[in-house]
Amino acid sequence: MKSVKLFFITVAAATILSGCKSTEVDSKPQDKQTLKKIEQNEQAQVKKIADGYAADMLKGLKDENHALFVKNMTPEMKEQITPKVFKNMIIQLKEKLGTYQSAEYLTELNRILGKVYVWKALFNKKITGKDKKEITAHNEMLFKIIIGKVDKDKYVVLGFYFE
Repeated sequence: MKSVKLFFITVAAATILSGCKSTEVDSKPQDKQTLKKIEQNEQAQVKKIADGYAADMLKGLKDENHALFVKNMTPEMKEQITPKVFKNMIIQLKEKLGTYQSAEYLTELNRILGKVYVWKALFNKKITGKDKKEITAHNEMLFKIIIGKVDKDKYVVLGFYFE
């Protein structure tokens, strides 16, 4: 089966290069947020945060809940992943892989200004075999999220993808 790749990394690249803007609603000038290095002593804390963010995203995916899916993303990513884009992503994943079932944490990768966390995601799809019997195909994909630290020690999802 062909590997389905959905990349929403361009927003992350733009965020890393230009910083992300604040979403304050009041009349104060908006502060630019810049990415900070995640220090060694923050690793365990950031892993717990990544677990929570991934759980939100994957539950949002399973429940088809756009607001939950984008909850921890940068304002720029939220603008890019509109409800329509999200719905199309759901349709594409279901057509190719089936319905999301579960995820198993695998590893993390260090980046200069962030971390990539990797899970193995399981999807189930009902298919009809040559004998006209329905069977369940189990499809696995890698689910990766990129977590960055921004001003005021806030952590956000800078990007994600299925591979």
